[in-house]
Amino acid sequence: MDLRLTREVLAGEADAMEAFIERMACVPRLVREGHRRLGGSLDEHELDDVTQETLTAIWIKLGGFEGRAALETWAFRFGRNEILKAFEKKRRRGGQLEPDPAELTAKAPPEETSIDPVSLHARLNQLDNISAAIVRARHFDQKSFQEIASSRSEPLGTVKTRYYRAIDRLREALDPEWRRVRS
Repeated sequence: MDLRLTREVLAGEADAMEAFIERMACVPRLVREGHRRLGGSLDEHELDDVTQETLTAIWIKLGGFEGRAALETWAFRFGRNEILKAFEKKRRRGGQLEPDPAELTAKAPPEETSIDPVSLHARLNQLDNISAAIVRARHFDQKSFQEIASSRSEPLGTVKTRYYRAIDRLREALDPEWRRVRS
């Protein structure tokens, strides 16, 4: 049922989009609960950012949803990953250390298999230099789109367009690996 819903959302069906938005209303709660379980070193503003990053990641990867888990379980994985990124970002800036990853695995619902990082980096290196730099800045350096646009002296819309096109190319390039890893 969830797989059908995601396919209808991707096809642009308005009723499906409305149902999907209602289902994803759980994300702020999932993020806050995950944050609480992990020690809670983020402030309200940082939690709002994590929620937005989680929703963005879900939307970007929606085409990869295979229906092996409920949408909410799938969303939990994204929330957990974004919380970890926020902890790491805060740690690098002198904030509190993030929790032990072993703790997180024990508390997380069953995880979907992910792409091998070596394959991801290889595919990333196949992108044009500008697109690869934007994706790296966004995901590895944890920069906002505005920060990236400012550092590149480019309009915000241009940076976002390049980013989303690069993500689509990565998803397309990694798709055979997704099928192999998940089968």
